[in-house]
Amino acid sequence: MKVCISCEADVSGKKAYPIKEDRVIRTLRKLKKALGIAKMNDLYVCESCLEKHKIHRQSFEKNRLLAIVCGSLIIIALLGMLILSGRLNPWAALSIIIIGAFVMLLPFFTYTPAVQLPPGPEPAPVPEPSPLPPMPGGPGLKKAKRKR
Repeated sequence: MKVCISCEADVSGKKAYPIKEDRVIRTLRKLKKALGIAKMNDLYVCESCLEKHKIHRQSFEKNRLLAIVCGSLIIIALLGMLILSGRLNPWAALSIIIIGAFVMLLPFFTYTPAVQLPPGPEPAPVPEPSPLPPMPGGPGLKKAKRKR
């Protein structure tokens, strides 16, 4: 069955855009199959929900980038402090990496998949630059004699 992921309505016979099957979607499908709760619907976004979905996707991408930067800074700062303290404990280093990874994975609780939009009109080809006119005093002209 074809289902819109935003409004959860059946989109059979309506104009809808398919969802890209990425790693997250494949992982969720495998997990649901293992638990026996998979519906195996074809996921789409209907035309009426497309703008709202684009806004959610942009927000997810922005939050994901911010979380990766913050998680990386946390790992670097805490590992640096651990090394500078002189007491290098492997369990402390492991816990720092786990905390940083958790911060990096937080945006995936609000995951919004990408949409396969139809190809739009092709951009116009870039015109060839016109040849420049010759410069005065260039290679084709003779120098005028100076009067003294």
